[in-house]
Amino acid sequence: ENTGGIDLEIEWQITNSMDFVKGLIRTDRDQGGTAFVHFQPGSIVVSAADEEHIDGYVAKTGKGDFILPTGDGSRLMPVMITGSGQNSFFKAAYYHSDPNNGSIYAGGPFFTQDYEITEVSYVHNEEFWHIEGNSPTQLVLPWDQTTDIQSWAGSKDSVIVVGWKDDKWMNLGNLYREGNLLKGKVTSRSIVPDDYEAF
Repeated sequence: ENTGGIDLEIEWQITNSMDFVKGLIRTDRDQGGTAFVHFQPGSIVVSAADEEHIDGYVAKTGKGDFILPTGDGSRLMPVMITGSGQNSFFKAAYYHSDPNNGSIYAGGPFFTQDYEITEVSYVHNEEFWHIEGNSPTQLVLPWDQTTDIQSWAGSKDSVIVVGWKDDKWMNLGNLYREGNLLKGKVTSRSIVPDDYEAF
């Protein structure tokens, strides 16, 4: 509980639970390798929201489904991981920025015009996630009104997860879609995040 938020410059390990009451935890995205919140096996997160989340990198070790409460400081844009194994490690950050520019830690650029032409018809150019992970998982990624998918997607059923690999965006599927054009989420097929550079 800190209305001014916390600026984190180290890896902060959570062994039991993190309960967001008020305020943000900010981590420098350029220091994503050393500054992040790290949930240990069996730990949980409670009450993350637009006003209370991790603005930067967050990680999880261990098996089981988990929601990584990352966002951009004003919006919670979490990543849900599923089906991870006992020794799984995942780390993610949300970037409310143009993937064509990339970032220092995440790499890039990830050009939105370069995609599998038979699989993908458009790649959103205002946001992306950088996700690391050493085990197979399905990624569940959200959208909200700021994403404005109604301006570029005919229906929620046409929204897919794409991953940047071999200098192009690849279709990672949409096994499940929930919500509507204003707010919802999409689930990828099972992938290993480390095989891709951005999502």
